Amino acid sequence: MISTTFINNNAIQQFYKWSVFIYLIFKPLYFFDSGIPQIADFLLLIPFTLFAFSINFKKLFRNRGILYLLLFFSVVSAVNLTYHFIDSDSVYSTSYIFAILYFGFNIYFFVFCFTVFKSFIKKDFEYLVYVIFIALAMEYVLLITGYDKGIDNDFKNRAYLSFNNPNQLSYYCLILSGITLFVVKKIPIKRYLVSLILSLSFVLIVCATSRPAIIGALILISLYYFVVCKKHVFKELLVFIIPILLFLVFNTEQMQEDFKRIDKRFAKVEYAGKTDLVERGFMRVVDNPNMLIYGAGEGNYERFVKNESLLPSEFHSAIGSVWFSYGLAGITSFGLFLFYIFKKLRVFDLITFLPILLYNLFHNGMRFSLLWFFLALLFAISTNVKQNIP
Repeated sequence: MISTTFINNNAIQQFYKWSVFIYLIFKPLYFFDSGIPQIADFLLLIPFTLFAFSINFKKLFRNRGILYLLLFFSVVSAVNLTYHFIDSDSVYSTSYIFAILYFGFNIYFFVFCFTVFKSFIKKDFEYLVYVIFIALAMEYVLLITGYDKGIDNDFKNRAYLSFNNPNQLSYYCLILSGITLFVVKKIPIKRYLVSLILSLSFVLIVCATSRPAIIGALILISLYYFVVCKKHVFKELLVFIIPILLFLVFNTEQMQEDFKRIDKRFAKVEYAGKTDLVERGFMRVVDNPNMLIYGAGEGNYERFVKNESLLPSEFHSAIGSVWFSYGLAGITSFGLFLFYIFKKLRVFDLITFLPILLYNLFHNGMRFSLLWFFLALLFAISTNVKQNIP
């Protein structure tokens, strides 16, 4: 074990904090085909290792919220291992193991971030907002300069810049906007910076053209200007439109195409009907209601594809996926974990997270590490830690 003196040393705490900040900046740089690991995840190897051998690590297992989370992970592991052995003759049997690894990484990431946020002071939260601005500004620069891996692809010109698909980009921006609004309500932050963050995020989400993310972004923007920003609203709105105007100057034709695409995607809701539900995996519940009891595991999605014209894919709903994949035991343990976090939060704090929940009704964002980052932040605040913020 690393000594208490060493692990509580201010230098190591600062190292943990800056590891988190650097992670946020490098998170959008996707070089590998899978969602995780990416470059940012490898940068956490050293802080993760130090943290694992610290004395503080053992103390975390006394926390009821973390115990609920470990119970959920036990269910995830048990269900997926069971199906791995049942489908041992299938070429897809290893997919269940990957699900365990993804959850294992993200849960460890959650615990690590929770510990880091416990040591945050007001200045650290200010740094966090500046880092968020830098991260979004980097993606915005890529957008207006024309760099985009998604400019000619099977996503119909939906932007995703340095990510692997447009949903990752929009989800990233939505979570960072939610975190910013959560923080700005608690500590003094330069308001023009918040307006810039919300605007940059909104432009990027519009170009990615994710319907749930656009709705979520509009909720957060409305929340800021009608609830948080009580003074100088007009000046704040002027700042908000600057990134939009700059984008129009550099990409007038592209913005026109974006609005046409948004109109088509929202119009799709009106006529998609059952087809959209099938593509997203919702009909699996109707066809296999027994899975809601004991779980189907996450892997070998070919089991649930009856129409050969459809590609086998995961359940496009985080909440639906947890219940369908891990049954009553999974949804109960995960629900207890969320309830333990949310029960002590204020209404405004819950509203800042609401767009993330709405997004996860129609997308499976459980594997995206920043979801766990946001949950760790909420958890740290809800446990009345020593930040001394309202």
